[in-house]
Amino acid sequence: MTLDTGTIIVVVAIALFYVRVVLIWRDKARRAKLAVPAPPKPAKRKKKGVQPVKSADPLEKPILEVTSWYLVGVAVVIMLLGVAMKTSVWTFSEYWWIPITFGIIVLNLGVRSRT
Repeated sequence: MTLDTGTIIVVVAIALFYVRVVLIWRDKARRAKLAVPAPPKPAKRKKKGVQPVKSADPLEKPILEVTSWYLVGVAVVIMLLGVAMKTSVWTFSEYWWIPITFGIIVLNLGVRSRT
């Protein structure tokens, strides 16, 4: 596999997308950690009665949500066009990386963090 300019640009665009996802996940984990109150000090004797209910882990929910399925669909079609350009003998086949990178950017616009 040769690393030409187009391949490097596509790899950087994908890396930026995943860095955004990781930053969203870390921010959500930090918020969840701050939202959980400190555990109470243990009592001298165990009280009878209702036990505290354990809350569900907020990180089990998906961290991203699709804001526009239209944008996601357009992004997939644009990226598939770039793949078709790469595998064919079109006159513009050396510019296959432009639609793939543009599709990744559009996909990035189609999703957001779930708060």
